[in-house]
Amino acid sequence: EEDRVKGEKQIAPYWRVIKSDGKLNEKFPGGVESHAVKLRAEGHRLDKATKVPRVKDFENSLQKL
Repeated sequence: EEDRVKGEKQIAPYWRVIKSDGKLNEKFPGGVESHAVKLRAEGHRLDKATKVPRVKDFENSLQKL
């Protein structure tokens, strides 16, 4: 987010990183609310049945590194 504030155009998409169980990261800038907004904007669906939202069917979007 610091890069975005500085006006950088190429920003590492940190919001695409989720926990191993699909839950969002509370420590990202803006907390889970901001994390959820960014993921929804990319077409991901979230399950709010847990305390921390979880990406639905995240296994289908996993990438090998």
